[in-house]
Amino acid sequence: MAVYSKDDVLKEMSEAGVDAAIIHPPASEPYPYRNIHDHLRRIYDAFGPERMFWGTDITRMPCSWRQCVTLFTEELPWLTARDKELIMGRAVCDWLGWKRG
Repeated sequence: MAVYSKDDVLKEMSEAGVDAAIIHPPASEPYPYRNIHDHLRRIYDAFGPERMFWGTDITRMPCSWRQCVTLFTEELPWLTARDKELIMGRAVCDWLGWKRG
């Protein structure tokens, strides 16, 4: 059986992106869900802000819409202003080839 390094896998997935909303439901602590911050950081480190897309299925979230947003815009101090702009919408628009006004 072949064993692949993270770098090998990411190289093969160079065209892949990730919806960061997938991490929300496993949160076992209350907002701001500090127990998932490290998981989000690993996603960020693996994919970068250009391939990490914010999203939410508000019907499954144990928090308000505002908290879904502010988790990324206010609670992750390692994200730069540019990272937040990308993750919160610009990157997915670029990914899909949507023109911004």
